[in-house]
Amino acid sequence: IKLDDSDEINSLRKLIETFINKFKSMGYKVQKLDEFVRDAKVKGNNREYFLLSLIKRVYDEYENCLKEDNYIDFNDMILNSIDIIKKNLYNKKYEYIIVDEYQDISLSRLNLLNVLKKMCNAKIVAVGDDWQSIYGYSSADVNLIVDYNKSFDHPKKININTTYRNSQELVDIASKFIQKNEKGQLKKKIKSEYKSSYINPPK
Repeated sequence: IKLDDSDEINSLRKLIETFINKFKSMGYKVQKLDEFVRDAKVKGNNREYFLLSLIKRVYDEYENCLKEDNYIDFNDMILNSIDIIKKNLYNKKYEYIIVDEYQDISLSRLNLLNVLKKMCNAKIVAVGDDWQSIYGYSSADVNLIVDYNKSFDHPKKININTTYRNSQELVDIASKFIQKNEKGQLKKKIKSEYKSSYINPPK
């Protein structure tokens, strides 16, 4: 097995990728990463210091590659858009802003929504399901949908607890499994409009 194909290296690669995505999504600059490295060194946490130092080297190389090729990544697009709106370089007016798959929201995307809302006094309509939040590695934060009421002024929440996709038997099994998560997800009772036609499954 080659070193670059090993499970350990792939796990480390994924960890660094997730960290950088979340770091940039928070709107942090490289100085914040330097601060993390210094704090770990001062605390004498060698493992944390080594990992953060490695991430810093990868981050610097990654940003240099983007700059050399005149590229920006998705997080840069969001953050640059926020800056453009704040500088009044974009002034389109919207009455409504509709967001689908809200469970995939990140802090930077939430900030973009809020500056758009402030710019034109728009109403935001968001649809999402915290149970389907699976993109944490790419900076999505499930807490932003769980704590939706904290993200906007005077929000109104409408619960949709009926599904038309699966039978009640399957919904019950999936719900029991999903709700084993003790934190980060809302408890809910999902109802289906139909039952399975498979009445007597084999034992």
